[in-house]
Amino acid sequence: MSSFTRAESETLAILPKISAVFSLAGSTWIAIEVLTHGGNNPKRFHPYHRLLLAMSVYDILESVWNFGSSWPMPEDSGRLWAVGNQSTCGAQGFFLTLSSAVPVYNALLAVYYMLVIKFQYSDRILKTRVEPMMHCIAGGWAFMTAITAGALGLYNDATLWCWIAPYPPDCKDSLRHGPDEANCERGDNAWVFQFAFYFGPLWCAILMATACTLIVYYYVRKLDERTLKYRKPRLKHLNSNFSTTADGGGGGVSNSMVSASAPFGKKYNNDDDDDENDDDDDDNDDDNTNSGRQHQRRVSFFNEPQQER
Repeated sequence: MSSFTRAESETLAILPKISAVFSLAGSTWIAIEVLTHGGNNPKRFHPYHRLLLAMSVYDILESVWNFGSSWPMPEDSGRLWAVGNQSTCGAQGFFLTLSSAVPVYNALLAVYYMLVIKFQYSDRILKTRVEPMMHCIAGGWAFMTAITAGALGLYNDATLWCWIAPYPPDCKDSLRHGPDEANCERGDNAWVFQFAFYFGPLWCAILMATACTLIVYYYVRKLDERTLKYRKPRLKHLNSNFSTTADGGGGGVSNSMVSASAPFGKKYNNDDDDDENDDDDDDNDDDNTNSGRQHQRRVSFFNEPQQER
């Protein structure tokens, strides 16, 4: 019998259905997008999209059985809305264990990005060698663990659904309590298989995806740094060529620069004059004199290179 209250049992039965709906919608949309995309370059012809499609198919199967939550559990389990038997419980556990392919595909997609960006694998090699191997790794691991868990009788009531769990839930396993005290009818040492078949590979996939992402990041960063180092000398070279051209062009360029800069110098001096002598009209002559001197300085500044040449 369940040790949860009615409200707690309802929460545990409903929450998986809500998350399953969103997961099912997203994975279905991805699958339809890949399969129905047309044009001259359909997505289903690319290894990346086929890997994404395979991952979505496994996730759809998982979402469907997650939506079932407590329905496939045996009626005598005491779980709310349980209407199944040991066979339906085993089927649910099989497909949920099969979903271990999803994190594996996620890691393999990160590997795919690394091979394309850093190692620049060609599309032919990706299609003929890399992609088939990735499907074999993900699918092979998923089916191997799902079949093995079913053969060992590991699929039992796991509170939210049927998965790898001991039966009865509070039984003593042989690994921690010894064979003499072990009293599990099914799912002996289930916690070991949970880690070996799912949680262990899950964390390995997370670490692998993180490592591949960092490798790609540092590779792209180095490329960016090299590009900047190459562009800086080029910019200096272009600037020096522009200065040389300006100097060799005679008074035309210099005069245009002088005429463009002269109004700013005049405005600057007028502003200072207005701030210091608001009521003195005689200082306007001094301001004009200063503006002329500044103008002469700019002329001499822009003409110095020409005189040196």
